[in-house]
Amino acid sequence: MSGDWRDRAACRGVDPELFFPVGDGRPAVVAQIARAKVVCAGCVVRAECLSFALVWLPEGVAGGLTARERAHQRSRSGVPSASGPAGRRVDGEVVASLMAGRRVSGASAGELARAVVGLHRAGRGGRWIATRLGVDERRVYRWLQRHRAGLPLTARRGARGAGVSA
Repeated sequence: MSGDWRDRAACRGVDPELFFPVGDGRPAVVAQIARAKVVCAGCVVRAECLSFALVWLPEGVAGGLTARERAHQRSRSGVPSASGPAGRRVDGEVVASLMAGRRVSGASAGELARAVVGLHRAGRGGRWIATRLGVDERRVYRWLQRHRAGLPLTARRGARGAGVSA
């Protein structure tokens, strides 16, 4: 058995459209949400999924909660979303790749740094994060140290743009 909680998820093999409700009118959407929540209710990794979804999933049903319910829980518990200090969201392709367990390349330093913090909060270790993001493990720990110290994850260097703070 793989160590990734997603491999044990009850939704594995279920049509993903179920978890992103659309329909003709409110009753159809409510019914679809209810069906998705039934799948979540019997899931052995629901807590892990919810932890991940609180940070990384702005839409859909995950961890047994809708996007609105997760937003409410986030606001009550102080869990940040995958937004940077300026409210910039992590690129959707970066998040999708990470969720699929693939390495990420071509993302900006800021996107990678925010991904590191979110993945760490979701219970991922430094080595796993570094491998998936394609960065040095020391860089992962430096970003986490900067985050804990309340420092900007990346810093501007010169007039040319953002550089990686190490």
